[in-house]
Amino acid sequence: MRLTWLIHGLSVAFAALLLDDATMVPVCKAGAAGCVRKPPRQPDAATRPIAETGAWGFSYGPLPTRKVGRFPNDDMMTEAMQGQWGDGRDDLAIMAEMGATMVRLYGNDPRFDGTQFLDRSNSWGLKVIAGISDYPFETGSNCWKTDLDCFAEVQKSYAEDLTTKKFLSNGHYHPALDTLVITNEPDLKFMSSGGKDYMRAVLSALDGVLAAELAAGLDVTSKENIHLTAAFSYSVCTRCKHLAELRTLGCCLVCDSGNAPSCASLGDMGKPQEAGGMKCPRVRKPRFQDDCPGLPMIMDLHMAMEDPSSVGYTFRTEGWKAAFTNRWIHSFNGFVGADALNQQFVQKYMKLSFNANKAAADMMKVFMGEYGDPHLAKDPAALQRDLQKAQALVKDQSNPFVGFNFFQFQVAYWKPCDNPAGWDNWEATYWDRPKEAPPPASCSERLFGTFALGDIAVSKTGGIDYYSQNVYSIPCLKPIFKGKPQAIAAAYGGQAPNTSICEKGWEAQPAKYCVAARGDHDPLGQGVKQVCGALHGMGRDCTENRPSHCADDKYTVADWAFSMYFSLKKEEGKAEDMCDFGGAALITPLPARPDCLAKLGPPKSTSPEPVTVVPTSGPPGPAPSPSRSSWPWWLLAAAALFLGLALAYRAMRIRQNAQEEREVAIQLS
Repeated sequence: MRLTWLIHGLSVAFAALLLDDATMVPVCKAGAAGCVRKPPRQPDAATRPIAETGAWGFSYGPLPTRKVGRFPNDDMMTEAMQGQWGDGRDDLAIMAEMGATMVRLYGNDPRFDGTQFLDRSNSWGLKVIAGISDYPFETGSNCWKTDLDCFAEVQKSYAEDLTTKKFLSNGHYHPALDTLVITNEPDLKFMSSGGKDYMRAVLSALDGVLAAELAAGLDVTSKENIHLTAAFSYSVCTRCKHLAELRTLGCCLVCDSGNAPSCASLGDMGKPQEAGGMKCPRVRKPRFQDDCPGLPMIMDLHMAMEDPSSVGYTFRTEGWKAAFTNRWIHSFNGFVGADALNQQFVQKYMKLSFNANKAAADMMKVFMGEYGDPHLAKDPAALQRDLQKAQALVKDQSNPFVGFNFFQFQVAYWKPCDNPAGWDNWEATYWDRPKEAPPPASCSERLFGTFALGDIAVSKTGGIDYYSQNVYSIPCLKPIFKGKPQAIAAAYGGQAPNTSICEKGWEAQPAKYCVAARGDHDPLGQGVKQVCGALHGMGRDCTENRPSHCADDKYTVADWAFSMYFSLKKEEGKAEDMCDFGGAALITPLPARPDCLAKLGPPKSTSPEPVTVVPTSGPPGPAPSPSRSSWPWWLLAAAALFLGLALAYRAMRIRQNAQEEREVAIQLS
């Protein structure tokens, strides 16, 4: 009896060996092959504002298209775009691993929940600079119809941001949110109106945001709430009201030259400096440090806030002045190098009237919503040096400059380019030596991108527009030029992603996997039901051997089922025909979760086990039973046989799993 139980125990142990979980892929650092990216923080972890910590990051508005023209929706925070920023392409993880600490957004459709994006950003330690899109400024009773009074439409839109978009939770802002850009480049948008002062649009938009917050129960004056800003352009703004106040800072104006205005049109400001004007001399200071871009608009804003009636506006929301004092942070978009930035802007900003004679810690902080020198766009080595200088400015506590976002994460293919084919040809020819020749002139803005789009899809979007289900493939990322992501990552103190598979494309015939499309959750349930039914008919259970960590998410549950079915059926026809399931899946060599690709063992029958009926008396003439003394030997022989089969099968599984994981590792390396 003891021997029987011993052998039984051994059998159970060997059976457990067969069922061990061989699907785990290690969590490891950026750049390592075959690893699962795991955020280092909890989604609700506490944060500190960039005004205290300093930050650098990316401008982020990557539309999943290579076509020039309008796109249905540019809100990157939606679940429909999850295949870009989350599992799928994992843009937020890529940014964080490259060393970024913030991300600046543009589009904002308040009808869509942004919680998952904010959670993911905070988990990766990225502070979010959110924006109000142009939509409330241009629709309904928009600013143009109300003499640049944008209060009503902005209040309505931002009230939805606080509720439907979930900027607020339990009476507090999401910890990932740092700053709200209430309007982007209002000097370019509204100054040409020919009517009211453009600052009326800025003040009324701020008023609308504060009114929405007050209605939601927030103390609009509290420093604990997010910062507010208007991102001005980096223009000199010869039409700005308070330009003359910059003359004492050594600023000058270009006139009577090229596309510059005539000196006569500038009145007294168009006179030579020795005559009390601001006309630039023929010999300029090094790096044009006598320019003062961005500063005139900031002065206009401060003077308007000192006396709103000067721009024809009256605030409706109580506490607006304290809110501005406690929560405002200045920002601007500048395409300039770090040295010129310091001399043209930072050093002069510290001397503006509201900062003068203050310690840097007490000055009003300022950051760049967009940063990048177009002259360095094709020179990774020079770009790295420049970004390190810009980072040094942020770290220098003797000035109030607290951050910048490199413009931009992905090539904006949707922007004007009259010769897309010419661009593609130029990029293919000069990818590893872009300084040798210029691209088509009309496509030059594409040079700002860090990553280009490859020909391999990693996921699909959900329905982009609120009222339709237009779905787009999400392409993989590859460097726009050789070494550019590496240069930015080196400057930021991080590591660029391995993009070798995307660079080689489908032409290299990479391994194929069938996975769930991350942004398109609507067909997912039906797709899993369809696949599990098909697997059942093949004697398989779509959950067999699935690790517990792959059962907690609807997408990884689908990954396991889809990849199992594909592994069994991929030899029977075209791969794409074996992996769609009503639009819920796609073929890719870059699975978002390689740890949740099914590992196949022998089939498990899904039919009931046959029942053996043991008769009360044996049939006539049975074979004689072995003698009692030989039973231990029979048991030992059976155990030995079982052990041999177990070890042989385990060896086979180890080899199979190792080969599959090598394939995934190679594809992700």
